Amino acid sequence: MIENMIKALNKGKVAITFESMVSGRKIEDIYTLKGVNLPQNPENNKLIVLHCDSNTYEDIEKKTILEWLPLYSS
Repeated sequence: MIENMIKALNKGKVAITFESMVSGRKIEDIYTLKGVNLPQNPENNKLIVLHCDSNTYEDIEKKTILEWLPLYSS
């Protein structure tokens, strides 16, 4: 699942829903890796992504990801 999501993030914007490790609330937002030179370590438990609205990097704990949806056309 994570490998396919990373491929999608490299192609364009992706809506990711995950559970906050701090508050436990469900968060859904838009992220990308398109045009970003940020290799992902498959051994790491975190995914580093670019938040589209704020243009800032965020780390998401992989095990907290509930669902994801590509927002680009193939």
